[in-house]
Amino acid sequence: MNDSSASTSRGHVNDDDDEPESGAPEAVLDAVEDKLDHTSVDDVKHDFSSMLHGLSGEAARMRDDLD
Repeated sequence: MNDSSASTSRGHVNDDDDEPESGAPEAVLDAVEDKLDHTSVDDVKHDFSSMLHGLSGEAARMRDDLD
């Protein structure tokens, strides 16, 4: 079935516009997809771990400020 309103791999409806429904330029979406293609699971784990560590430290500082 060849339906022109079918979803594309980016999750937006293909309505034959040059811009996706999000309004983001195609080049930006391509750059994000390229970055995701070259991001390993270990990179994501490291970034997430760093973020959690930072949030934990911030929570500790906030608790200390309340005391």
